Amino acid sequence: MGRYLHSLMLANNIEISGSLGSLLIQLFASHGALLEANLVFSQVSAACVAVWEAIIEAHCLLSQTDILISLYFKMKEEDLLPSKRIVLCTLQACTRDHKLVYGRIIDDQAIRTGRNSDVAVGSCLINMYAKCGSIAEAQKVFDILPFRNVVIWNVLLASYARADDSVTVLSLFDKMERGNISPGKITFLCVLKAFNGMKLLGSFNLVYNNILKFGFDVDSVISNSLIDLYAKCGHLQEAYKVFESLKCQDVVSWNALISGHIKAGQNAIALQLLSRMQKEGFNPDAYSFSCAFQACGSIAAEEEGCTLHGDHISALSIFVRMMEENINADDITSLAAVKSCTGLGAILQGMELHHSIFVHGLEAKVALGSNLVDMYVKLQCIEEAAAVFWRLPFADVVSCSAMLSGYVQDDSWSQCADIYDLMVQKNIQPDSISFSCLLKAASQSGNASDCRILHDEIIKTDLHTDVMLANTLINVYAKCSSMHEAHYVFNVLPERSLSTWNTIMTGYAENDNGFQVLKLFDLMHREGLNANKVSYLSTLKACCSLGSVDHVFYIHDQVIRNLLESDSVVGNMMVDTYARCGHLDEAHRIFDRLLCKDVVSWSALIAGYAQHKGAQLARQYLFEMQQKGIKPVGKTFTSILGAYSNAGCVEEGNDFFKLMRQEFHIIPSIEHYNCMIDSFCRAGLLDEAKKFLYSMPILPNVTTWMSLLTSSRTFGDIEFGRFCFNQATELYPYNSSAYMIMSKLYADANMWTEVHKLEGERKRIFAWKKPGKACVEVDGQVHEFTAGETASQYSSNTLRLWIRILKNRGYVPDSNSVLDTEVEV
Repeated sequence: MGRYLHSLMLANNIEISGSLGSLLIQLFASHGALLEANLVFSQVSAACVAVWEAIIEAHCLLSQTDILISLYFKMKEEDLLPSKRIVLCTLQACTRDHKLVYGRIIDDQAIRTGRNSDVAVGSCLINMYAKCGSIAEAQKVFDILPFRNVVIWNVLLASYARADDSVTVLSLFDKMERGNISPGKITFLCVLKAFNGMKLLGSFNLVYNNILKFGFDVDSVISNSLIDLYAKCGHLQEAYKVFESLKCQDVVSWNALISGHIKAGQNAIALQLLSRMQKEGFNPDAYSFSCAFQACGSIAAEEEGCTLHGDHISALSIFVRMMEENINADDITSLAAVKSCTGLGAILQGMELHHSIFVHGLEAKVALGSNLVDMYVKLQCIEEAAAVFWRLPFADVVSCSAMLSGYVQDDSWSQCADIYDLMVQKNIQPDSISFSCLLKAASQSGNASDCRILHDEIIKTDLHTDVMLANTLINVYAKCSSMHEAHYVFNVLPERSLSTWNTIMTGYAENDNGFQVLKLFDLMHREGLNANKVSYLSTLKACCSLGSVDHVFYIHDQVIRNLLESDSVVGNMMVDTYARCGHLDEAHRIFDRLLCKDVVSWSALIAGYAQHKGAQLARQYLFEMQQKGIKPVGKTFTSILGAYSNAGCVEEGNDFFKLMRQEFHIIPSIEHYNCMIDSFCRAGLLDEAKKFLYSMPILPNVTTWMSLLTSSRTFGDIEFGRFCFNQATELYPYNSSAYMIMSKLYADANMWTEVHKLEGERKRIFAWKKPGKACVEVDGQVHEFTAGETASQYSSNTLRLWIRILKNRGYVPDSNSVLDTEVEV
């Protein structure tokens, strides 16, 4: 209609006057037709102030601030005095787009024209200065105003409230009271905002009394703010009073009460309030659900077992309901849902949730992205975790640690190096979890050099005193057989947990240093730590290697006292230890008391009988085991085959080897094949051993070649011995025993040039023979003797005593065990 009227006026040559032009501009502006409004403005014959006011108001309405300001100054150039409405529109535009410089010019012109004393202009100037960040100039305008009504006070209060200057807000409110200015709704909202985070209950109650005095307690917005503030300050009873006094409660009131209980740590009550809210007919909004997620997450963090499981289910149910009601979840709510999927192991729901997060563009949120990576890692979806990780715009230490953990879990060691390179490039400082994962990856090569590099980095970051990380360091050094470094880490720790003691003892046990395990076990007790299941297992393993029966008796007593004898793992280890130490009666007694006799229990007992009573008795127990319905495993047969080998029963061993495959359907492992080769070699049947070797369906290992090399030396077979030596040293280049036996083989054949060449090569690659060690238990104490060490007075006397006993019994040292042939020659 506006365009039609405008076209008629132009067609009939009707002059557009000021009043008519003003009306047309307002009409076009109200419909967003700024182009037509500008056209009308250009066609007005003599634009008066009303026309300027209309066009400036049009540009203000449609947020065209730059053009508006140009029009304002063009009007000034035509010596027209801007109306109050023009000044207000221009100040409003400057406020919206933070045009502080132009706002100051208009303020200066307002002072010259006397308009700065106008209440509306003054409040607009105060608002403009405050929102443009110049609160001091806002205060200056306020101070020079001759008349200040509640609107002016509210504008200034709101300015200080936005600037979080709570002290000034409360001070201004006090001045208002003393100036007999009746506060309004906006006044109380600003003052209540000032109390946010301030626990001044006395002052707060005074404000509340004023709210009651002026009748604003019935206002839902103010009452909801009161509930929120009382709840946030921990005054839940006062919050309840206000809540119950409300004539018309709404979702905001309920949310304020629920969030207050969550902040106070009363998560269960918060969930009860949510349930009550729904029963009373109020539909929760996005904030209600967000609060519910926080409550579920907090409860899940505090509780365990079924309660945790149930709270995760509750959280997911809330999330599903949000989706059904088309309420878009924010990143905080989505984060809680992701954690619930992780806790429940709900991979399908997790993937659906991930899709929703991706669609709403939330995946790029660092915390949410990191938790998605963590969810996929924990649910063993490494490819999906990696896809999310590499899409993250900003990786942080949490996401990197989660991804490292996933790659370690997946045995993808090389990818761990990629993550570490990224962390170095992005200057992301690894935490204890990152370093633990990197150390586990570095230890897979069996070379301690990479672990040492990471250890240096850990020391630089002052994380070397972190107990969990120190335990990992000890463990990886032990796996790399670097017990010296492992013990250094143990020694420098200011505080050691029981786990630390267990880790170092397990490390020594795995590296066949039982003597050190017993020393540490004794030291641990003297420092007042009580051993646990892991401690006993490591110590029992040490007793096995040393044959320390007195220590076994002591540990057995401790196991009984701690009610661990019925534990299947500890019980099986006790059976194995007594059996290996030759105390078969005691092993059998523990075996009979076991509540659950599994294949491990039977195998330990059978191994003991095979070692000390021979293969035949061990076979009887094997068949008894079968009659009890327990299927033997490969390890069960290894001990019996070993017993046949030690007894020189080649035929019986060979028959049993065939029986193992045909009757028990056990596929032989390299250990079984090694037992057979050892059996042939011990019986002097080297040719049969060779035939058996060439018939093996699996590749030999170092043990295989060492057995054959030893037999080759016995029979002087230089060519085959050299072949075995090359195979053994290819698999393990630093095998000093292989060098020793091959040197003896050459020496027996008077091939001294080859002997010296081999010795030179051994020394070049530092293939040193470990010093020989022997242990003896006297009066419950284990004494260790190492070849070449300086003995103490006690150990020296003990050693002389043992040498005398050995000579009296006809023992003659075997010079063939000497490694350095130059000395022998």
